[in-house]
Amino acid sequence: MTTTPSSPLRSPCVEVRPERRPARVLLRGLYGAVSLLLLAASSTAQDKDAAPAPHKIPHALQNQVNEAIDLGVEHLLTHQSMDGSWLQNLDNYGPGMTGLALYALMKCGLSVEHSAVQRGFDFLERHPPHKTYSRSCVLLAVATRGRPQDEEWIERLTDELIDTQVREGWSYPGNHPDLSNTQYAAMALRAAEAAGASIPVKVWKRLADAILDYAEPVEGTESGLRARGFRYTTNAEHATGSMTAAGVAVLSICLEKMRGRTAAYERAMNEGSRWLEQHLDMEKNPVPTSESGSMGRFFYYLYGVERVGSLLKTDWLGGKPWYQLGAESLVAKQSEEGRWGSNEGETAFSLLFLSRATGSLRPASGNGKADRAARWAFGEDDPAADVSLRASGRAKTTIWISSFGDDASFEYGSGEDGDGPIKVERVEYWRSAFVGESGLVQIGALIADEDGAAARRRFALQCDLDGPRLCDVTAHVFIEGKSEPLKSKSLRIRVGITDRPEWRAYATDMDKNLLRLVKVKATASSEQEGARGKAAAVIDRMLGVGWTPLAEDAAPWVEVSLKKKLKADQIVLTHGSENRPLFTDFKITINGRDRDAITGKMNPDKRLKTTVALEKPVPVGTLRIEFAGGPFEQPPSLGEIELRRAR
Repeated sequence: MTTTPSSPLRSPCVEVRPERRPARVLLRGLYGAVSLLLLAASSTAQDKDAAPAPHKIPHALQNQVNEAIDLGVEHLLTHQSMDGSWLQNLDNYGPGMTGLALYALMKCGLSVEHSAVQRGFDFLERHPPHKTYSRSCVLLAVATRGRPQDEEWIERLTDELIDTQVREGWSYPGNHPDLSNTQYAAMALRAAEAAGASIPVKVWKRLADAILDYAEPVEGTESGLRARGFRYTTNAEHATGSMTAAGVAVLSICLEKMRGRTAAYERAMNEGSRWLEQHLDMEKNPVPTSESGSMGRFFYYLYGVERVGSLLKTDWLGGKPWYQLGAESLVAKQSEEGRWGSNEGETAFSLLFLSRATGSLRPASGNGKADRAARWAFGEDDPAADVSLRASGRAKTTIWISSFGDDASFEYGSGEDGDGPIKVERVEYWRSAFVGESGLVQIGALIADEDGAAARRRFALQCDLDGPRLCDVTAHVFIEGKSEPLKSKSLRIRVGITDRPEWRAYATDMDKNLLRLVKVKATASSEQEGARGKAAAVIDRMLGVGWTPLAEDAAPWVEVSLKKKLKADQIVLTHGSENRPLFTDFKITINGRDRDAITGKMNPDKRLKTTVALEKPVPVGTLRIEFAGGPFEQPPSLGEIELRRAR
């Protein structure tokens, strides 16, 4: 049955214990019970008649949603680091964003066997979380994957969350508790319990009591149901859309788990639902009592609306089809690259909304939309253009001539009336310049063969463009008897992430890094402010966080000093931030022996490591790496230094 949040979702549960009573009392109780049953039946019938029917979104919008999910999934895959992590807040929240991204990807149908998912879990296994957000996101991901061998991992994360619960819910920890941290913990514990973890009832009771303190204060008393929002902290000034959604969702979860007297929690949940209905907005996170009327964090708020609608099992909020309205908003706001908002977290929230993630505690099918490449098709015929192109493919792209325009066909077509085929001698395909290139770059050329096979296949060219990227392609068509080629309009195509077989090993490389065995100190000629620029980032075992020298540093170097010498025969270097230029020439000095220094060049592919093999194992106490090229307009970054023993 579809329910409306403005009406109570359940009646207080009364526990009845058998005991001997006078017959008159029993009879009166029987009459009362029958009356209550009749009243409940009548109320149920009325609710059923009054409740809105399930809502189905238009077919055209569903197609747009499917395409948006596919593109959003590809965007997340594109921004995964070589070691399986996602970089957002990596230096502060550790594996939290990685857990959130994996949760979103699986909820969107990406198979748990997909290489990106496996690399992500490899990273999570090696970087334990220490904050509530991070623990919760990691627990959501692990519980959603649903492998029997993860039982101990789930139990450990569950125990850590329970151990950090306080009277007002959860904090980072270390700060004042807040409703945002608390809702993440509640969602994670719900997923953990569904995966088999044992959550004491007192945890849910304590949590429900805490949520009541986040409700905004109201003056006086009302007998009817009022609209009452929830705040970020218990003493915050304003109720917000995102926190009201959080309060309603957490109370709904608690009510799933609790028995006994629950009327106060149900009332608070229904009051929050009414507030959300009255202020529902699919363009901003509403704060109706503030001067701005909004507080940002729109995508976070919208995912909160999804949790409310899914947990309350309703397609309607305030008489509005919340999913359709939210989906229309998200489809319109997605960038050409597949991103929502300004970071991967906001993209993940949007995907979780579109996939209605909270409706099921399991991932979508591994054979779902996100694994298919059916929608990777580009281009359409334009009769006004001389040449129209089409392309298809996710990793390998095929480009072909789909048609010639009306004017070109009339002027250059064979036959007396120009209605025959155009006699093409050759076709050249060109693309826009990538970073470090200029002008157009030729992808390939096809020459018309004698038997006409090239013409029959529309001069189709298959090429590897090394994604992920957006790329503009054009065709130059040379026609028999014409000196200048016909040129197509530029066609923008999207190239999917190019998977590298080395990446799976990169996710577990920290197991081979000898530096993990001893205390290590890193120093540098200069370093940027912030954790992502410090010298220590080259020994933090995270490839996505690196050392960056100052722009004016003419001779940058970084050095690691080991408390105890270790024998190694390989030195492995990784490029840092993908948004920065690359280091090129380097000089490596071991133990200060400059006469034995090793020179070389970094791998020009920023997604691959550089391995320097030594002739024999060498005891290493200090390792200095100097780079050429400074000072820099924009300084490069070095991600990680590893010592290994290969033989």
